[in-house]
Amino acid sequence: MVKVHVKRGATKMPPQRRRVIITITSLVWSSLIIVNLASMPMKAYITETLPWDLSSSADFNRTFDSFDDMRTRTLAHLTQRFDRHMFAPSSLARDSSSYALRYTLDLPLNTSRCFGQLVRFPGVVFFGPGLTRFCCAFLAQNASMRFATMAAGTAFECQDARTLGVPFASMCLWITPSNESANRTWLDVHFGVVNYESDTFAYGKWTIRCLLVVYILQELWFRYYMSCTALFRALKRYGLNNTATDPVLDTYRLDLGDPTCILLSNPIVSAVFVVDIWYSVDYIVLAGVRVTQFDDMWQYVLGCLYGSRAVWCAYFGLRYLTYIVKRCHWERHFAPLDPGVLVIVVTLYCGPIFTYIGHSGLLELLQYLLTFVPASRVLESIEIAPLCLNLMVLIATLPLMYSLAYEWYSSRRQQSQYHDGRQLSREALYSHASFNDVKTRVVFACMDRIHAKSLTRDCRGGSIYYVYERHPHYQRFPLISHRGVDCFVTCLTEAGSTRYHLSLLCCLDRHAYKRATPLCQVHPCQSVFVLDCDGNDVACASTKDAPISLHGGIDASPWVL
Repeated sequence: MVKVHVKRGATKMPPQRRRVIITITSLVWSSLIIVNLASMPMKAYITETLPWDLSSSADFNRTFDSFDDMRTRTLAHLTQRFDRHMFAPSSLARDSSSYALRYTLDLPLNTSRCFGQLVRFPGVVFFGPGLTRFCCAFLAQNASMRFATMAAGTAFECQDARTLGVPFASMCLWITPSNESANRTWLDVHFGVVNYESDTFAYGKWTIRCLLVVYILQELWFRYYMSCTALFRALKRYGLNNTATDPVLDTYRLDLGDPTCILLSNPIVSAVFVVDIWYSVDYIVLAGVRVTQFDDMWQYVLGCLYGSRAVWCAYFGLRYLTYIVKRCHWERHFAPLDPGVLVIVVTLYCGPIFTYIGHSGLLELLQYLLTFVPASRVLESIEIAPLCLNLMVLIATLPLMYSLAYEWYSSRRQQSQYHDGRQLSREALYSHASFNDVKTRVVFACMDRIHAKSLTRDCRGGSIYYVYERHPHYQRFPLISHRGVDCFVTCLTEAGSTRYHLSLLCCLDRHAYKRATPLCQVHPCQSVFVLDCDGNDVACASTKDAPISLHGGIDASPWVL
């Protein structure tokens, strides 16, 4: 296994103080990203109940003598808390530990088309065999039988919801006459849920999330912002190219990047988020109920926002599948994905996809996944784990399939441009600020407007991406784009300005499995590392067996030009 060789610089030039400015736009943008990343664990409380607000559920005893006892007490609890006035103006009412959804439906009499009517019911995606059987039996009745059933107080059915065999909620469906229409086929159909979340469990989740916030801030500081601080000091003391022929520079303008990729490259963070999602399955059910109703669009939006936490399943899949991709040397078959675009896409498709499934023929598949319970409890319980596991796997694998397809499309498009004579200069492409993630491109477009007087025409750097193109196995994270973390240094002089594209050295996999002809060039006075894989010089004979050469800068900078 060949390593990228490092050639240290000879001697340091005497330090000369230079003016270094961190642009306000990038500083504000980077600060907002810190707040966003650090607050991610706490965003769950947009939907979840805070631990100190769970006291209202203390009057509900979660220990039942029998299934009939659970049915009776759960229905009494729900009907007592959610009367007709609680559903105005929304169809969804909620307190700290329970919620209910009410639809006023025109249910035809004596119908044998059960499934066609069932998709209109509230909470239908979580109907087990017991609730489904009750609904079909009720729909098959005539008007007098229905009202006799409702008058007797038996127009209801309940089930308990479990994950890995552990009960976490009780669910009930009950039907009452509607006051909104004189037509006897119009009825109020309610679906209610009582969560079993205890104070101890809620405080435990809250504590772990607080610790995760601290860990995220620590990772961002030590793995990214300390590197930015080192770059700032090096530019101030030595400049970017401290040689005798270096022109006198008026100012260095430093643009900070987006450290999201640094966080996603940490396998612990994504794993903790996935475990957190798994232990919040009771609120996943609430999000699922929200995105299957359309009467209250704000509730629908809240369901989509909570569902967007599933993006961590995608990040988890990309991070841990990286080990397989690297092991099998499949780097050239996958394109790194923009993490910002990924979270937007998951937010947009996670809720609507669940909405579509809940109102289509796929509903039967969804309900089938809830039936993995012992035969003795098949009419009394549902098991959420298979459904959640399948959704998590789906969300984790879709980005991988897109990465594979996009790389295939890009390679075909690149070949077409090459044959048409439209191939761009790779140096010009990779050094430019437009070669970046979507969010960062928008920020740089704004900064270029602000600094229009010193608009950069000459761009250099970004050599790490040229290395990736020629030797894909040098990508440490081939499935997640790290372009957003890159910094840009603009050298301002009286003659004009030059922008340098710098990448973090830690994103380069310094252990290669292939060999290529090394053509090295030594830069003893650079303040950052320099990559060379083009072969303009053979001064570094000691690295002749390495595919690329890496030459160290002053103070062992963590950045590479």
